[in-house]
Amino acid sequence: MSIEAGTASRKHNLLVSVRNRILRWTLNILSALSLLLCGVVIAFWIRGQFKGDWFQWHKTDPQANTWRAADMVSGRSGFYFSWQAFYFERPGHAEEYSLVLKRINGFGHMESQAQSMPYRGSFWNRLGFGARWNGLQSGYSGSVTDRSNFRYSFDGCHVPYWFILLLLGLGGLRLIVRTRAELRRRQRLRDNQCLACGYDLRGSSGRCPECGQPANR
Repeated sequence: MSIEAGTASRKHNLLVSVRNRILRWTLNILSALSLLLCGVVIAFWIRGQFKGDWFQWHKTDPQANTWRAADMVSGRSGFYFSWQAFYFERPGHAEEYSLVLKRINGFGHMESQAQSMPYRGSFWNRLGFGARWNGLQSGYSGSVTDRSNFRYSFDGCHVPYWFILLLLGLGGLRLIVRTRAELRRRQRLRDNQCLACGYDLRGSSGRCPECGQPANR
């Protein structure tokens, strides 16, 4: 093999090693984040039995005369997400509506009584899933002689805590498995056991007499 070919091979091996190391670290970080989020969801689950937390975003556009909002609510059995959009006809009605609700622009948080699952009836509802997609509807406020028309959409869905924990747990499973394997490897090194099968290597040299793997160095 020429010097140039040897240098190229070493560079290639180095790049592969760096890429694999970055990939491992990235997966480990994502797995750790999944486990951390599991703890956060469990905390909301416990708190949701006593209090409801409403995390809100709202935006009023006076020029377009619209009001939009998004909510995430932690309930007794899961998170409820909703999306709202109101399109008003009378000028200034969007600002009036937002002032009445005290939700003009930005993010907010409020507490309420514990919130129950808003959907009932179907098999999926009993599992904790639910959704409502109403599309654009018409409405009005005020009296019959002095009313203000508007169009609105109010959609939402409910996702149970157990399902979120299942997804996050699968993400964190890799870190748990790798940590357990590393702890086992260190334990076997400390006890002078074969890394592959755990056979006692005291008095043995060269290869493990049980599985044939090279002895620990």
